[in-house]
Amino acid sequence: MTTSPLSRDSRQRNATTARDQPGELTRASAQIETIVSYVLRYGVLLCFSIMFVGSVLLFIQGGSNTVVHLTGQPVPTTPGEVIAGALQLHPPAIIEFGLMLLIVIPVTHVTVSMIAFLAEGDLTYVAITFFVLAVLVASFVLARVE
Repeated sequence: MTTSPLSRDSRQRNATTARDQPGELTRASAQIETIVSYVLRYGVLLCFSIMFVGSVLLFIQGGSNTVVHLTGQPVPTTPGEVIAGALQLHPPAIIEFGLMLLIVIPVTHVTVSMIAFLAEGDLTYVAITFFVLAVLVASFVLARVE
């Protein structure tokens, strides 16, 4: 069976237009989406693992120093205190460090997405993700723990 030049040209034209449609993922877009999914997936697993280690250490120590009393040990609240306590292997600080990282994951996701949109040249989505990132960062900066 032979194909006519007309049908071959129409197939090439259809393939080209299908590739150029806006909904079609490019190779770079697919790689960026893969990176973003890895950031989310492995970030959450890392946070869970850190909190699990903190919980195991807490149970090994008996958990007596984690109950918050008026006269009890202070619970770390600032990022510096949390990191210092986690480096000293204090279980509550390790658990809070895992929670702190869990809060940072969406910020990382938005940042990676913004870089991806910038690399693709999609300025509309760059502006949207920049706005979302600004709101997230502003909420962290303006929040006060009392």
